[in-house]
Amino acid sequence: MHDEKNQKEAAVITVASKKDSKEREKTMENQKKCFNFRKIKKDVQGITLIALVVTIIVLLILAGIALNLTIGENGIFSRAEKAANTWRNAETNEQLAMGELGNWIGNYLGENGNGGSQGGGSSTEEKWFVQKFEKAQEDNCPGGDACTDPENHIHVGDYVTNFNNTCTNTSSPVNLSEEQTGVEGTQTYQYDSNTTWRVLGIRGSGDSAQLILTTGSPIKRTGDDPYLHLEGAEGWYNTDDSMTDNNILDEICSIYNNSLADEVRSMRIEDINNLLGITVGEDGQIYKNGEKISSSQSFIGYSQTYGQGDNHYAPENYLIEKYPSNEEYQNLRPKYEGDTVDGSAYMYMVTDPSVIDSSSKLYEVLFDGTTSNGYSKAYWLASSGVLDYGSFCGFGPGFVFLGLACGGYGDLFHSCGREQEYWFGVRPVAYLKSTVSENDLTISRNGTEEEWATTIPDPDGFTSESISAGRVTARP
Repeated sequence: MHDEKNQKEAAVITVASKKDSKEREKTMENQKKCFNFRKIKKDVQGITLIALVVTIIVLLILAGIALNLTIGENGIFSRAEKAANTWRNAETNEQLAMGELGNWIGNYLGENGNGGSQGGGSSTEEKWFVQKFEKAQEDNCPGGDACTDPENHIHVGDYVTNFNNTCTNTSSPVNLSEEQTGVEGTQTYQYDSNTTWRVLGIRGSGDSAQLILTTGSPIKRTGDDPYLHLEGAEGWYNTDDSMTDNNILDEICSIYNNSLADEVRSMRIEDINNLLGITVGEDGQIYKNGEKISSSQSFIGYSQTYGQGDNHYAPENYLIEKYPSNEEYQNLRPKYEGDTVDGSAYMYMVTDPSVIDSSSKLYEVLFDGTTSNGYSKAYWLASSGVLDYGSFCGFGPGFVFLGLACGGYGDLFHSCGREQEYWFGVRPVAYLKSTVSENDLTISRNGTEEEWATTIPDPDGFTSESISAGRVTARP
C-alpha cells in the first residue's frame, strides 16, 4: 500500500512536472513570437521611413519639372504670352492691310463719291504720288511755276520736303576702312537732316509702279573733303555686285533708309539707263529708241588673257596676297596664266542731244555739276566693270563725270601692275512704296541746291602708283 501510494505521488509529480515543462515551453514560445514580431515591426518601420524620404525627393524633382514647364523660359505661361503677342501682331497687320485696301478702294472706286479715277479726282481726295506723276505726264505739264494743275500733278525735279522725317537709320554712321576702299584712313558718312530730295521718275506700271527719288546733290562724307576716295583692287571689289553682297556704296546710302521706301541704295548705271530710255543690245552696243548712240563706247564682248610675270596682275590675287586674315578675300579664286577676263564696261556722252535734252529737269537733277564747273558734283555709280585697253585691262566702278555716264570704268586697278585713286560724290536713290500719298509726304515745286566750292581734277590729275602684290603665275 505504501509503495503504491508512493508510486501514485511520483506519477502526479511527474505529470505536474511535465505540465510545468509544457507551460514553460509555451511561455518561451510566446516570448519568442513576441520578440520576432517586434523585430518584424522594427524592420517594417525602417523600410517605410526610407520610402518616405525617396518619395519626398521624387516629389520635389517632379515639382521642379512642373514649375519649369509652367513658368520657365519656354514654359506654358511663356508660350501663352508668345501666342498672345503673335495674335495681337496678326490683328495689327490685318488692320493695316485692311486700311491699305480701303485706301485702294477709295482711290479707284471713289468711296466718297468723288470719282476716284486713277490720276485725277477732287483735290480733297487722297491720291497716290504715282497717280499724280502719271497725270502730269498725260497732261504734258511743264511743271514748276508753269504747272497747269498743281493739286493733281507731280513732276521730275519737284522737291520732297519731309522725306528725312521718316528716315530710320539716322544714328548709325558708316565707317569705311582702308581694307574696303584701298585708301589710307577711315572715311565716315553720317545722316544729314539738311539733305534735299527730288523726284526723279517712275519705275514700273500699274499697281506696282513706284515713284523714284534722289538727293538734290551727292551726299558728302564728314570733314572738309566731301568725296569718297577709292583706289585699287579694294575699290573695285567692294563696289562690284558680281563679287560681293556688301557694296560699300549701298552701305553709305543706307544712312537714309526710310519707312516709306522699299529700298534706298546707291545710283547705278541701270537707273540712269531706265530714266533715259537707254538699252544695251545683244551685240553689246548702246541704243536709245532703237538707234545706236554714236557718242558711246562699249567693251562688252572683249576679253583679255592673263600671261605671267611682271606685267600681269589680277585684282583677286592682289587681295588674297595683301589681306591673309580677310576671310572674304581668301575665298576668292586666284587667276593663273591662261585665265581670261571679259570686258563689261560701257559709257555714253550725256551731253549728246540725242541722249537727253540739256534744258530738261531730268538733266538738271542727274547731271548738274558733273559736266563743267570743276565737275564738283560728279558721283560714283555702283556698277563696276572691266575695260579692255588692248594690252591690259582695267577694273573699277562706274561714275558720272566729264559729261560721261559710265557703266564701269577701268582705272582703279590695271592688270599691267598699276593702281589709281579717284574721288567722287555718292548719290542715293530711293524707291517709294507704291501707296505713298500726299498724306505721307509733302511736295514743293521749287527748291535750291548748295553750290559746291570743291573741284575734281581731269583724269590726269588723279594719283597713280605701281603695285607689288597680285602677280599672275603659272597654274600649279
